[in-house]
Amino acid sequence: MIGPLWVLLIGLVSAGVFWLPYYVPASSRIVSDSLRFGFNNHVALTSVFLGLAAATILATFSPQASRTNSIPATDGQIGITSLVVVCLIQTAAFVPLYWLANGNTPIGEAAYFLPRLYYMDQGLPPYRGFEFAYGPALAYGPYLAQRLLGVSPQAAYTWSVWAFGIAGYGILWAILRQAKTSRFTKLAAFAGLAACFHIMIAPQYTLLRFLCGIGALVLVGKITQDLRAGWFVLPVIYLGLTLGVFAISPEIGCAFIPGILAYLLLKFGFGAEVVRVAGMYLLLIILVALLIPTEMLLTLRGFAAGGNSFPVMPSPYMLLYLATLFAVVPQLLGRGLSLLTGRRAKPGPDGPFGDPVTIAIGVTSVCMIPGALGRADLGHVYFYGIGVLLLGILGSWRSRKWQLAYCSALVIAFQVVGFVLSFHFLSSDYLSAAGQKMLRWVEDHPQSSVSEYAKSIVGEARWAAAFDRARHTRDVSLETNYAVLAGIGPICANPGDRAAFAVLAQHKNLKPQYFFDSLNVFTVEQRQRMRADYQECRYLIQPFGSEDNSVSAHDTRNAEVDAGWEGYRRYIAWNLCFPWLPRLKPVAEPPVPGETSGRPDFVVLKRVNERWFLWARRDTLQSKSE
Repeated sequence: MIGPLWVLLIGLVSAGVFWLPYYVPASSRIVSDSLRFGFNNHVALTSVFLGLAAATILATFSPQASRTNSIPATDGQIGITSLVVVCLIQTAAFVPLYWLANGNTPIGEAAYFLPRLYYMDQGLPPYRGFEFAYGPALAYGPYLAQRLLGVSPQAAYTWSVWAFGIAGYGILWAILRQAKTSRFTKLAAFAGLAACFHIMIAPQYTLLRFLCGIGALVLVGKITQDLRAGWFVLPVIYLGLTLGVFAISPEIGCAFIPGILAYLLLKFGFGAEVVRVAGMYLLLIILVALLIPTEMLLTLRGFAAGGNSFPVMPSPYMLLYLATLFAVVPQLLGRGLSLLTGRRAKPGPDGPFGDPVTIAIGVTSVCMIPGALGRADLGHVYFYGIGVLLLGILGSWRSRKWQLAYCSALVIAFQVVGFVLSFHFLSSDYLSAAGQKMLRWVEDHPQSSVSEYAKSIVGEARWAAAFDRARHTRDVSLETNYAVLAGIGPICANPGDRAAFAVLAQHKNLKPQYFFDSLNVFTVEQRQRMRADYQECRYLIQPFGSEDNSVSAHDTRNAEVDAGWEGYRRYIAWNLCFPWLPRLKPVAEPPVPGETSGRPDFVVLKRVNERWFLWARRDTLQSKSE
């Protein structure tokens, strides 16, 4: 039964997460969605950390005895069948997605990654040559697949995401096989966590990225049984694991380091061997960090400062995550403190991976909280919180009924709703891609009985209307009319314009820029760099969207904001699964030194079609006329 101190703590943390952040001003130098609602994510994050510290003290020194697990603690095992089934489902889902995505305008997250592949084709390296927010494995994986297999960038990207997904399922399966719990519990955890199917085709939203650190900690527990014989070898092994995790995800790599240190302390105490191993490991980390390009952590620093953050809402998925966090982490940290201080730990079962590894996973999960409470939408909360969600399923339960109820809540709050959200945001793109595929097929097979049968089912009028829309989409595409741009270039694409970027890149007529779009541009310094790139643009392709024939080269407004504040609110409400949003508080972006708003840098040079216009910088036209 929850005591009065716990009730008070829950109330204070809830106020600190959902109410207080609106009353502590956030830095206006960092652009974010939270800033537009007047929400300070750092206050919410501080409230959670303070709450966890207080809860750990309560869990450690409370006189109440910990309950024991009434579910039989048999060491069951899951076979290869469950992994094969999930991998087959993943593969079956990817075949139609690949068919739709390949050869069309980049869909979903492909719009972020494909431009980077085109840049790499031009010889530009990630981080130094262009902004990239993820680990190098997510860039070089698709790039090497493209080069080795000789396929298109879109095909290489899509099947690389498939491979990342399969690898993530394999890691989850391998982790669960090391857990000391029943087969039923392992199957429940595997089914609940592996059911993260969506139609985004996004390598950053795969289990590989977020479970690689936890899998590496489990591996550390397997290989580290004695420090005396290999104190000089173990740091090198730990460094290799850290670099492997870092290559997939820099932030998970950073969270992995405290996890290793926690494991060493919990397993071996404060002895001289631990000091030598940990000291050598940290020294190697520091030496390698000096060799890492500073640009590699550019976006990570921007996120840490509050960039691209969402306000934290009491959505079902957020409440489930916070409840799991406070149910799991204080018990783990309290048990860890008892082990370190020599106090007798409270009665209760050991962690599913043994106390040292289980507590180390808890420490790593705590280090991942800023990701969950920063970009606080459903996907980021699920993936950054996957460590505590895993431990929540594997933890101590009074009965299987409650364990099943928790798993069901997790699947509904994260997996089912997550699939619905991905379908809501991307279904129109996939329908458009399907329309283009069908149009090409029907034009290539005009007398096909299949098309005649389909026409009879949907009706001739609806059939004709659908193909009229598909033809119009094709006719106004930049690719269809690219011949108009022959001999002009290189051309800049407007920030975030994935269609123009892909076409220009395929024709090798793209002017590279460090920031492809304004998605990860948070600070004044980043905007200065973006503006400097645009000052070098001579030509710009973009849709015609204003009454006058001018556009500022540094106009980097988000598309959802251009659509109107109400449309923006609907987008945020869907993304955060919470319809009752606070009032918007539009805040002017921090001024960039030397930037003049609204200056007509470009004029229309040529009309490509009814949608696309080619713009030229005024001084370019003047120099040509002279």
